[in-house]
Amino acid sequence: MGQSGVSVRERVNRMKEIAPELRHESIELLADGAIRERMRRESLRLQARYLDRGIVNDASALRQREYARIAVVSGGEESFIATHSLVAQNDLKTLVAADAGALFPANEKAARLLYGIVRSYLAPNLIYDAKETQKRRSEAIRNVVRSFTVEKNERIVAKHDKVNRAQIAILETMEEKR
Repeated sequence: MGQSGVSVRERVNRMKEIAPELRHESIELLADGAIRERMRRESLRLQARYLDRGIVNDASALRQREYARIAVVSGGEESFIATHSLVAQNDLKTLVAADAGALFPANEKAARLLYGIVRSYLAPNLIYDAKETQKRRSEAIRNVVRSFTVEKNERIVAKHDKVNRAQIAILETMEEKR
């Protein structure tokens, strides 16, 4: 008998009537008050952790360019966040399954149920906007100041140096000024 005076079997049968889509094993787990409370607590904690880190819908652009941080616009306010902690939507299945397994290592059914609960509520909270990114990139390029200062008798290239782009730009500009 549970705290309510109703047997676990009776509670399972009632839950089946209310939510027939739930599997029998899930209902039995949820009928156990201690497991149900732990499921509730851990699912909320995991969801908060992933959402706080940021779930991005398309991380491919971030990976290709190896951005250290990204601009996040929310409610007209802009902030910057580091990309190292972001979670790619495609990685959620593996990450949540590992967390659920770690939380319930001796109870595979409980781990599967926790996985199902957490995954059913997680959705990207950061949306990659390719058009806005390109617009900002183009604007930043237009605003780059292309000037430099060379002091009198300053060495630009030494003998046997490998010439880099910056040195080439200086030499080309000096040639144009002649």
